[in-house]
Amino acid sequence: MSSRGITAAYLQIRFASLPYEVFACLFLDSQHRLIATEELFRGTVNRSTVHSREVVKAALRHNAAAAIPSTTTRAGRPSLRPRAKY
Repeated sequence: MSSRGITAAYLQIRFASLPYEVFACLFLDSQHRLIATEELFRGTVNRSTVHSREVVKAALRHNAAAAIPSTTTRAGRPSLRPRAKY
C-alpha cells in the first residue's frame, strides 16, 4: 500500500457492497506490502464495536509490522481511520 489513494481504492472495491458496518484491518510487512486484509468486526447499519485486543491478536497472527484500520461509513463507503492522537 504505497499511498493513501491506492489504499482507499482497494478498500472501496473490497467493502463497498456490504450491507452492514465493518471494521477491518490491512496488515503489512516491514516493507509496507500487504500481507492480509481481515474483517475483524461486523456491526449494524451504522455501528460496530471494536475490541483492541482482537486487533492486536490478528496483527500477531499475521506477524505484521504495521496495520491500517478501516471502517465502512453509513453510506457503505470504506474510509481510513484518522490517525490516533496520544
